[in-house]
Amino acid sequence: MGLRSAEGLPFLAPEIQLFYKAKAPRPKDWLDFAKVLPLLSNSQKTWLRDAILITYGEDNDWLRKILPC
Repeated sequence: MGLRSAEGLPFLAPEIQLFYKAKAPRPKDWLDFAKVLPLLSNSQKTWLRDAILITYGEDNDWLRKILPC
C-alpha cells in the first residue's frame, strides 16, 4: 500500500489513492484520475478496476475508462 519516494518520504500507492476518490469523485478527483491513469501499469489498473467494481459497483463512471473487463 505504501511506497517511498527517492528521498525516503512515504506515500500511498496512486491506484489506492484513486480508489478512495472513486466513491464520489469531485471535479478535482476527475483531474487527478485523468493525469494519473496513463501512468499506471496494467496490473495497477486491473487492481483499481477490480477494487472499484467490488466496492462501489458496476455503475461507477471510472470503470469504463480503466481497462476492459
